Amino acid sequence: MDNVRVKKREYLGWIILPTIILISLPPVAGAVVAWQTPPAGWGCRSLSFVTYAGFQIVLTPLYFITTCKMVPRTMTQRVIRWFWVLVFSLTLLLALFTSISTTLMQIIGVFRNCFCYVNTDMWLNLDNAIVNVASDTKNRRNASDGWIVMGGVATVFMAICSLFGWWFQMNIRATFEDAIRDIDESF
Repeated sequence: MDNVRVKKREYLGWIILPTIILISLPPVAGAVVAWQTPPAGWGCRSLSFVTYAGFQIVLTPLYFITTCKMVPRTMTQRVIRWFWVLVFSLTLLLALFTSISTTLMQIIGVFRNCFCYVNTDMWLNLDNAIVNVASDTKNRRNASDGWIVMGGVATVFMAICSLFGWWFQMNIRATFEDAIRDIDESF
């Protein structure tokens, strides 16, 4: 039964670090491709990917902080506990809003308006902003190659994650069955 218990260091190394990597890798890859798509730079689309990744990375440790099985004994501990729950709830709502709203903006076509063609470094000086109105340029066609390559990489990545998840679930099931068998044998 000792092999069933997960120690704290193993938990931090084998669960939290891969979780943060798996959560942040797809949005960062999307942000890189969106950043390279003309107009190259930080625009609405690439910032939406980065914002989503940022919220997800912040939510991961906040989840573990808020679900910690600590019984608050003093008033200060209760206030701190409710503070973390409030921060987690607010971040969760913002992450949910970001994921749904940026998906809808992508589908509706908000990212194709003139303001989103202006990079963030020009947002405060819109009078001197440059907007490329050509709908078909060589740079845009070349950028589509990046979207196709990253789409293939994302598909392979999801297949590998699904295969690993299936394998991990099978191992957990086998470990659980062994633990139950050990309990049955002890009675």
